[in-house]
Amino acid sequence: MNILRIILIAMVVIMSAAAGLAKIMQAPQELEFLLGFGLSVFQIVIFGAVQLAGALLLVWPRVRVLGATVSIAGFALSSFFIFKSGNVQFGLFSMLPIMLAFIVLWQAKANFSKLKINN
Repeated sequence: MNILRIILIAMVVIMSAAAGLAKIMQAPQELEFLLGFGLSVFQIVIFGAVQLAGALLLVWPRVRVLGATVSIAGFALSSFFIFKSGNVQFGLFSMLPIMLAFIVLWQAKANFSKLKINN
């Protein structure tokens, strides 16, 4: 079970980091898509930095709850824009990282109480 948890966390870390880096690096598709919703380049970069921060926070058990929460927020905002663009099929697919991050959050909350008791 521990290996599955590590794989799940790694998947969410990779997805959140990739989404964040695409915005920070100002990937043309990301810029075009998000500029269409009125976001500035600066806001897009900040959005990407928050997503990247969420990914990094997921790595450490003590801050994993925060990392999962930040990642969920980033994925949810991205999904909102995708649905708003009218792309329902991709919008539904974009819900997958949210669900995976919720599982990580649920597990992290369960393990967080154990960390507090042991220390």
